[in-house]
This record gives sequence, structure tokens and C-alpha cells, in this order.
Amino acid sequence: MRIVEWSAAVSAICAVLVTGLVVRERLADPEPQRPETQDLEILRSWGQYAETGHSRGPRAAPATLVEFSDFECPFCRELSALVRVLETREPGRIRRVFRHYPLRTHPYARTAALASECAAEDGRFWEYHDSVFASAGPLDFAALTRIARDIGVRDVRLFTQCLRTQKHAGRISQDSAAAATLAITGTPLVIVNGRIVRGAPSLPVLDSLLRLGPPSR
Repeated sequence: MRIVEWSAAVSAICAVLVTGLVVRERLADPEPQRPETQDLEILRSWGQYAETGHSRGPRAAPATLVEFSDFECPFCRELSALVRVLETREPGRIRRVFRHYPLRTHPYARTAALASECAAEDGRFWEYHDSVFASAGPLDFAALTRIARDIGVRDVRLFTQCLRTQKHAGRISQDSAAAATLAITGTPLVIVNGRIVRGAPSLPVLDSLLRLGPPSR
């Protein structure tokens, strides 16, 4: 009887150890998350939002990502870093389209958006975009001008004139009006091949979304 009890105890201990190893293995190497597509908003006419805005990547790329973003939004900064990882990992896979939606609660967001458009006149929108998101401290006029100088804008005087006169206010308003049709309440808002994601998704979820084709009609 004791031998039976001892054998049962040994079996139980082995089972616990094996379970522990399996759990530890799963925690150490989690499977990529697959988005629950039934919980995502499907936008059938999403292509119109990708027609305007600053784009990077081939037009024939298998995945198109449109982001409505705010330069003062920490979640937008996080999203930008994640997308950059995926762009670097698989060049040519993503066509990325940036559109402005500066929130009124962020005091420098609109000015930063205007500044990025002034940098775009010199063909340096994406350099400016990346540098603004990488910067620390308030995005006041002096900081935005310094960023323009640091990325090599050829005529900083013209840049500051463009910014002071709010030359591209119409462009910001156009993007904000487009965002309003999507009932945006916060940033970022991302459209990935016709699927709307509100907020910054994790890297595995974003990667999975980019591998899905457009939703069936």
C-alpha cells in the first residue's frame, strides 16, 4: 500500500514539474497575437483616406496603413516607432500615409503639424516627422525651428515665415475634417487595409493586421 501511495506521489510531482515547464516555455516565447477581426470596425470605402496625406512606401505595397496622428500624443509616438520597426524589417511591404489630427488639448500639436508641412516644402516631411516624435520637451516655436535646422532644411528663414503665417492651415483643417467623418475621439486612429484600430495596437497585433488583405465586400 505504501508503495502505491509513494508511486502516486511521485507521479503527481512529475505532473506539476511538467506543467510548470510548459507554462514557463509559453511565457518565455508567447505566440503572436492575432486580432479578432469581428471586433474591428470595417470601413468599405477606406481608400479615400489614403488618397491624400504624406505617404512613404510603394503605392503597390500589399499593405496600406493610414494614421490620423498628433505630434504631442505619446500613443502616436509609440505607434510611429512600431510602424518604423515593421518598415525596416520588411522594406516595401507597407505604404504608410500620415494625416493630421492635432487635439485641442495639446497646446503645441497644431503648430507642430503646421511646421511639418513647412518642412515638406523642402521635401523633408518624414525627416521632420521622425525628429519631432524623437524630441523631448515642449514643441514651441524655438524647438520646431531648431528641428528644421537640425534635419537640414535649406532655408530656415523661409521655414519660419511659413510657420508664422500658418501657410498650411488649410491642409490641417482638411485632414481634421476627414478625421471627423470617422468620429475620432482620440489619437491615434489607424486604418489598416480597411480595418479601423482606435489607439496604438501592440507590435504583434499590428503585424498581424498588416498581413490581412482588404475585407471582402
